[in-house]
Amino acid sequence: MVRDYLNESISPAVNTYRRDSWAPGTYSTSNGSCLLKRQFRSDVSSGVFINPRLRKPTPYSACRITVGRRYYSGCRCSTSGIEYEYSGLSRTSEIGASVFGPYSNSTYPAPNVPLSLQSECANGVRNRAKNSQFDFGVFLAELHKAGDEIASTAMQLALAFKAFKQRDVRLFVKALGLNSTRQLPKWSSSLWLRYSYAWKPMMQDLYNLAEATRKEWSKYPPLVTSSWRGREPFAPPSSWKYTFTGDVFVGMESKVWFQVSSVWLYGLNSVGLLNPASIIWELVPYSFVFDWLIPVGDFLSALTATAGTSFVTGYETSFANGTGQWTYVPDNRAYVSGDKPVLDVTYTGMHRRVLTSWPYPSVWISSHILSTPRVISAIALLIQRQ
Repeated sequence: MVRDYLNESISPAVNTYRRDSWAPGTYSTSNGSCLLKRQFRSDVSSGVFINPRLRKPTPYSACRITVGRRYYSGCRCSTSGIEYEYSGLSRTSEIGASVFGPYSNSTYPAPNVPLSLQSECANGVRNRAKNSQFDFGVFLAELHKAGDEIASTAMQLALAFKAFKQRDVRLFVKALGLNSTRQLPKWSSSLWLRYSYAWKPMMQDLYNLAEATRKEWSKYPPLVTSSWRGREPFAPPSSWKYTFTGDVFVGMESKVWFQVSSVWLYGLNSVGLLNPASIIWELVPYSFVFDWLIPVGDFLSALTATAGTSFVTGYETSFANGTGQWTYVPDNRAYVSGDKPVLDVTYTGMHRRVLTSWPYPSVWISSHILSTPRVISAIALLIQRQ
C-alpha cells in the first residue's frame, strides 16, 4: 500500500504496510506498519428472514487503522545539557499503544465509547419507541402555570401596545417591565428563561397534542422500528512526549424492531399516562437544571417506554472514525527546536452486536452540560437570584 502526500515538503510516496493478522498492542518498530484488522465478517445471507423484506441483523466487526510515516530532519533535542539532532522516518514505537486511539486493548474490536454515550443510546432507543412525544400527565399538571403565563404575557403586551399607540415611551418601557437601565440584565435573563422553559415548551406541547390526536391509535404496522444515533469527539491520551491533533469521533447507533402487543398500554404510555414518577419529577422545581448533569427525566421516561410492545430483534453498533497526526519528541528527550516527527493516522471501524431484548435503561453523567443554551440559561438563573 502506498500513500501519496500532496505536501511537497514531504516525500511524495511513503510506504505503509498491511497486516491482516494484526493483534492489538503489537506493531512493527522497524517499518511503522499499517494496522489492519477485520473479523466476524458475517455472510449477508446468514440472517433469518423476519418478514419478506427484512433479515435478522448479524454480528459484525471491522477495524482499520492506517499509519503513514513522514520523513523529517533538523529536530534538535537535549538531555543532560547535550543536544542531539534527529532525522529520518517517524516511528510508531515512539507513541506506543496510544497509536491505536479509540481502539484500546481492553475494548478491541469495539471502539472505546464512553459509558455515558452507551447509556444515552439505550435510553434514547427506548424513548423513541413511543408513538407520541406528548406527555398528557405533565401537560395537565402544568396547565394552570401555562394559563397564568399566557394571561400575564397577553396583559403585558396589551399595555405595551397601548403605550406604543399613544407614543408614550415611559409607559411603553414600564409595560415591558423595564423600569431602569440597571434592570436590563435581569429583564433580559427573565425573558430568556420564560422563552426557554415556558413559551417554547408550551408551543411544543400544543403541537405534540395536535400530532397525537391526528394519529390512528388502533392501527399499527406488523413491525414498528425505533432508532437512535449519536456521537461525540474522542481525545486520544497525550503526554509531554507526544500530542494528537485532528478530528476523531466515537459514537453509538441502535435500532429495534418490535410489535405492538397491547394497543391500550402502548397508547396510554405514548401520551405519558403510565409513569407517575416521570410526572412528579417534571413538577419538581429546577429539575431541568439537575437534568443537565444527570438526565433523570430521560431515565424515568425510559423505564416504561416499552410498555405494550413485544421485542422482535435489534442491534447496537459502536463506531469510530477520523484522521489526525501524532507529533512526538524522539527518545524521551527535551525538545529544543526544529520540526518534530509526525505520524499521519486514520481510524475507521465499527462493532455491531445483536440485541436479544430491549436495552436496559440507566442514568449517566451528561457530556453536553456546557452547551451554549444551557450556559446562557445558567447565567440567567444566577442573575435572577441576585
